[in-house]
Amino acid sequence: MKLYKILLGAALVGAMSSCTLDVEPQQNVDVENIESVLPQDLVGGLYNRMQEMGYYGRNFNLYGDIGTDLISAAPSTSGRFEFHYELKKNFATTGSDADKNTFDAIYEVISNANLILQAEGLDMEDSDVVNAIGQAYFVRAFAYTDLLKAYGSVPLVLSAPTTVEEAIALKPELASRSEIFTQVYADIDNAIKNISNTSKINATVDAAKALKIRVMLFENELNPSKASDNATEIINLADELSANYTLTPIDKLFDYYQGEGGAETIFELKFASNQGRGSNNYGNIYGSPDAGMYGDYIASPLLFHAHPDTVILGGVVNDARFEASEEIGKTLIYQTADKDGSTLNWIMKYYSHDNTIGLHTPKLLRYAEVLLAKAEAHLIKGETALAAAAINELRQNRIVGYTDVTTVTLQDVYNEAAKEFAFEGHRMWDLRRTKQEVVVTDRTGVEIATEDPTVEGGVNNEGQQTWFPIPEREMLANPNIPENNWGY
Repeated sequence: MKLYKILLGAALVGAMSSCTLDVEPQQNVDVENIESVLPQDLVGGLYNRMQEMGYYGRNFNLYGDIGTDLISAAPSTSGRFEFHYELKKNFATTGSDADKNTFDAIYEVISNANLILQAEGLDMEDSDVVNAIGQAYFVRAFAYTDLLKAYGSVPLVLSAPTTVEEAIALKPELASRSEIFTQVYADIDNAIKNISNTSKINATVDAAKALKIRVMLFENELNPSKASDNATEIINLADELSANYTLTPIDKLFDYYQGEGGAETIFELKFASNQGRGSNNYGNIYGSPDAGMYGDYIASPLLFHAHPDTVILGGVVNDARFEASEEIGKTLIYQTADKDGSTLNWIMKYYSHDNTIGLHTPKLLRYAEVLLAKAEAHLIKGETALAAAAINELRQNRIVGYTDVTTVTLQDVYNEAAKEFAFEGHRMWDLRRTKQEVVVTDRTGVEIATEDPTVEGGVNNEGQQTWFPIPEREMLANPNIPENNWGY
């Protein structure tokens, strides 16, 4: 049986967020041809929604790094994401990008997944149908995980409206974070039971397992009493995944980020040149103007600083993740001189993909993340030598001339994660999860903003800047959300 029933009566419904009532088809298919829609076509629609500019098309990953110790503003910035960079987010301004804002974009993804999951009369003997259901569970779990990371308490909506009237009437209350975690785990388990796909551009069983590892680390922030049990399961899942993936070697890192696939990749969103957004392509905000990119932000000078008392994260000497040159398209960092003679470190991790400047296929789950989570889990259980072994495996493929260590600390793991996922959108969430202070500096190394994740309401009493506020228009449209999160 086809999955066309999913779309019947739903083609005119926008996202289920109460203020997001855009009238448009949910799966990018012609309503007149609904009966010919195949399960795999609807799955494609799920991932297409994840590619919105407000989500993984650009902004969500940028929000994870801009406004952290990894990023400084370039000399001639256009002011994009200025509020985030200066840690001045508020519920009126956050997410107000030219496309759909992040809150809305994520809920549109959830709505699409719900449409598949609430369909009736499906042929459960059809492997494509079963896989489509598994994909929907995975995508919904992934989307709610991102909401948990960025927003915390949000509405938990598990069905999609099928008429405009239903959408208008939908005004969901905030769910507790613990309720959302419970739902995410249930969705991941259902994804594992139903997915048969093996392509990395859609969810696989391995992707669901890797997502579960990520979720368990973030659950420790909410409920530290679960840390030991979660650590045991993280280690078991990591061991299961270790047989299927290998790390990208040092001399292939630049090419890895320009392309798609790779032995290290567990799950990615595939972008092609016809899906590019011109100057709004993800990489353009970081890349050098010498390469035809506008380059609003550069790598923090404190990553490369020559003075030991100011260098952060232990420095990046001989680290291929920060290999620099004065030649474009060869290394992950392109160096030029500022007018004052200082060095500008342009981020070229996303220089070009599919012959398109700044385009990128985001690698949303990688084996490196599994290894780092495993190292952290071993330390939670007091297994220092095993944690060191996991870190050594990663560093051998990242640092030229690396010598193995026999012991590591949690701070070592946190610093290694910051370097491994620099400019991939993890840093803000990890700083908060591990209760580390956020310190933002300009391109000369001067501090411009700070935030302490342990301070309720934020250090300036303007909202806890390591969390996102629910957008103002959502608050105004939904009386069932009486106050914002985190002191906003």
